[in-house]
Amino acid sequence: MTRPRTHHRSLVSALLALTLVAACGSGDSDDDDDGDPAAPTPGGSSTAAAPDSAVVEFSGIVSVSAIPGVPTRLEIHDPDDVGGDPRSIVELPDAPSSTWRRSSFSADWRYAVWGDDPVTVGRLDPAAGTYTELFTLDPGDGGYAGGGVQYGNPAFAPNGSDLWVEVQRGDDVMLASIEVGDDAAADDLDDSDVSLPAGQLGADEPEWRFASTGDPVLATEDAQVAIGAGGDTTGQPGDWRATYWLDEAGGVVAPAVSVWAESNVEATYTEELRVGPAEFIVVAHAPTEIGFDDGAEAAREYGVVAHATIDPAAQDVTLDPLVPVGGDEQLALWSVVAPDESRALICIASPEVPDSGTAYLADLTGGGEPQEASDCGRRTEPLGWS
Repeated sequence: MTRPRTHHRSLVSALLALTLVAACGSGDSDDDDDGDPAAPTPGGSSTAAAPDSAVVEFSGIVSVSAIPGVPTRLEIHDPDDVGGDPRSIVELPDAPSSTWRRSSFSADWRYAVWGDDPVTVGRLDPAAGTYTELFTLDPGDGGYAGGGVQYGNPAFAPNGSDLWVEVQRGDDVMLASIEVGDDAAADDLDDSDVSLPAGQLGADEPEWRFASTGDPVLATEDAQVAIGAGGDTTGQPGDWRATYWLDEAGGVVAPAVSVWAESNVEATYTEELRVGPAEFIVVAHAPTEIGFDDGAEAAREYGVVAHATIDPAAQDVTLDPLVPVGGDEQLALWSVVAPDESRALICIASPEVPDSGTAYLADLTGGGEPQEASDCGRRTEPLGWS
C-alpha cells in the first residue's frame, strides 16, 4: 500500500454551496406558488411542523423518520443543524421503514420504488408532500412456457432514473431495466443480458452491484478481486488487504480496504462516495466483533475518513487521510459525504452504548476540527446527502 502523503490533500479548492434542488412537480413553472404544507404535523407527535411550502428542496441531509403511530417520512435537514427542524418533509407510502434505501429513489429523488408484490414506482408530488403511484410491476403470467413472473430487489442506478429489477421466469433470474419518467409504464421494462448465476430472486445480498457507469456488474464470490498481504480474517501489523469487483471498462466496484494494527485487530474502509472510476471517499466504520479502541488504533495512520485510489494493474491502494481518528478512539457508526466532496457528517459511536453517539460535521478541504452537530445512533442513519 502506498503510504499517506505528507501534505494534506485538498479534494476541492473551496467549500462549494449545495445547490441541488428538486422542485419536482408536474413540470410546470408555477411549482413555487404557495400551497398546502408538504406534510401535516401528526397530532401529539414530537416531530416538527412541516415547512410552509409546496416546494420540496432536496438539498442537505436526507433521512427516514419512523416514529410509532406517525407516518413514515423523508426529512431533509440542513447539514449544520441536523438535529433541528427539517427543511422539507415528504410522507412515504405505507411500507416498512427498512424498505427505504438510497437506491429506492432516483438520483434527483423525483421517483421512488417500493414493494415486491407488486413493485410500485411512484412520482413525487410536492404539493401533496408524498409519492403517488406511476405504475406497478405485477407478478403473474408471462414467463417461459406459461410460467409465472416474479420481481425482486428493485434499485435505481445512482446516476439517474434508470430502474433495475430482478425478474424470475421459471428457474431463470435476469436483470431488467426501465428508464423512469413521467410517461413510463410497466410495458417499457426491457430484459438485459445479465443473468444471475445462482438463480436466486430477491436475495438479501444481491449478486450484482452498480458500476461507475450506472450499469449492473455481477458481484459473485468467484469474480471478486483480492489484493494485499492480509488474509481473509487475520493480518499482521502493517498488513492491508483490498477486495473489489471490476466493470467492463476496468473501473473498481464496491471496494473494501482493511488495515491491521496487530493480528485480528483491523479497521475496514468502505466506499461512501465515488469520486472516479477507481477513486473513492472511504470511511472506517466501527467494528462489531472487536473493541472500538482496537479498530481505531488500526485506523490511526489513515484516519476515520480517507481518500482511496485503487490501481488494479499495479495491485496497489493509496489511502490519504482526510479526517483523523478522534481523541476518544472511536470510529464511525455511520457517515455521509457531500456530493461535492467538501464535507462529511460522521456519527461517532460510544463504546459503552454503541447504539448512540454524537454526529460531527467535518471539512474535507483541509480546515478545522470537526464540529459537533447533533446526537446520533443506528436509527438516525441518513439515506444520503444531496
